[in-house]
Amino acid sequence: MAREVVTAAADRAELRDRLLRVLGGVPATPSPSQSQMLAAAAAKDGLSPHVDLVSARITGPVDVPALRAALDALVARHEMLRTHFVFSPSPLMVIRPPERARLTAEPISGLADAAARAGALMATPVDVRSTAPHHALLLSVDERTHVLLAPLPHLRCDEVSHAVYLRDLAARYAGEPLPPPGNYRDHAQAQGAALADGVAVARRAAALAPPLPAMTWPRTPERRRYRQLTVADTWERTWLADVTRRLAARGVTFGIACAAAYVAALHGVTGAEDVRVGTSMANRGPAHTGTIGLFATQSVLRVRATGTVGDVLTRTRAAMLGAIDDAHVPLAPVLGALRAADPAFRSSSLYEATLAVVNQGTEIPAGAETTFEPVDGFDVADRPKPAFVPAHLAVRRGTADRDTEVRFGYNSDLLTKDDATGVLAAMARYLRAAADDPGRRLATVAGVVRHG
Repeated sequence: MAREVVTAAADRAELRDRLLRVLGGVPATPSPSQSQMLAAAAAKDGLSPHVDLVSARITGPVDVPALRAALDALVARHEMLRTHFVFSPSPLMVIRPPERARLTAEPISGLADAAARAGALMATPVDVRSTAPHHALLLSVDERTHVLLAPLPHLRCDEVSHAVYLRDLAARYAGEPLPPPGNYRDHAQAQGAALADGVAVARRAAALAPPLPAMTWPRTPERRRYRQLTVADTWERTWLADVTRRLAARGVTFGIACAAAYVAALHGVTGAEDVRVGTSMANRGPAHTGTIGLFATQSVLRVRATGTVGDVLTRTRAAMLGAIDDAHVPLAPVLGALRAADPAFRSSSLYEATLAVVNQGTEIPAGAETTFEPVDGFDVADRPKPAFVPAHLAVRRGTADRDTEVRFGYNSDLLTKDDATGVLAAMARYLRAAADDPGRRLATVAGVVRHG
């Protein structure tokens, strides 16, 4: 009997899937960034390993029926929460009509159980063709301690979308009104049109054209294990707030300052003067600050690390502003243009370091007694894992009462722990010098090493 029930449920799910594929939803052209990822998923029978996990610690009582209703309203509000993809006859996203979400409420013994469940969700590939309704988990330790987990394919979500999701869910739970959101399909159409003439792709390719000299890392073993280890630092909020304020007066944002400091530190540890850093662009206009979807694109900052602290800051600012202007350009067509111009070009030579700068999550009120607090983790994990790019830096910016957290993931084949710690120390020195003495020679801040 149990087997018959399971079989019947599976048959109903398959029938729903077929009907929605044939009859349900509005087809739309994917954005250029989505198209790139869809090609990879199509090669793996629709499965994508790229999973975004919206997660929050909920403090206070939770009315489960009210949360379920708020989740339904969230799905109705954001079309990317009710979208699936088809590959034939051509890749399309299909936006389904508003539908009920699934909320599973379960008791757990402690927050460690929630962390384990989050890790399992992140490690499970998702079928981007699935028409299953959006699903979230509410894991409760006690009446006032809960964790919300909501997995989404990265094809339909990015880092900024996590904050939008939680803010809107909290507002709906509290019964508060929200302004109309943008439609992701409009963004996708606009992005495709902006790339149609190829001018922006050519501009980005020209900025990154070879020659691209490789960095010389302190260690060069014949065989590599590609193992990433991590070191961490904390930037105390008082001195950092002072540095940030003074740099802002000169038109330098916190993100630009971090990028310049990273360029200087990489110059110091490798001796490279042509430093290239991969980083993510938000790629959101005013119409889509409150829209869930895949907006972010990967870009590359190319900065010459010579001269003074101020010289590097000026060049980094120019590189960042150029990347922001062309934030709508995905990396894939840029790589294609570089290969077309130089058949010997290798994608792995484009950059050897990455940078992620995010804000620490702040509590979001959800009524009089309940708050949602985002608990998204660092891009740089605090456990050993494979490392195919030598250096990963993650900065989580603090608040008025929280210090800034910094983690540096390094390939232990190429850098020692002392080298990695030196990178973080050099960044802190650079930030202070950028505010206090921008005319100071870069070498006195970065501590350039000599290899060989």
